[in-house]
Amino acid sequence: MSPSTTSTRSLRVSLPEPFDFGLTTERFRAWGADLANLWHEGRVHRVFDGVEVRIEPADGGVEIQPGSPEIAPQVQRYLGAPFDLVSFAAFAASDSVLA
Repeated sequence: MSPSTTSTRSLRVSLPEPFDFGLTTERFRAWGADLANLWHEGRVHRVFDGVEVRIEPADGGVEIQPGSPEIAPQVQRYLGAPFDLVSFAAFAASDSVLA
């Protein structure tokens, strides 16, 4: 049996501005670990496609390790990149509960 060849290289994943890693991951510090996400030493650990991925803040987005271009779109979606936050903020401002 050959040894594992899991990559330890990292990859920068861009996220739309204004992205804030601290605000995005606040729920892990506030509510603690759950069965799918682990907050440890300033990073989120999550499994994508059977691979544990470490996600940490980086300029313009996040750094993932192992760095896999195939996993990058999943990380972007997981962190909310496809959501139109400008429109949501405008909507929320007019709602008494969300404002």
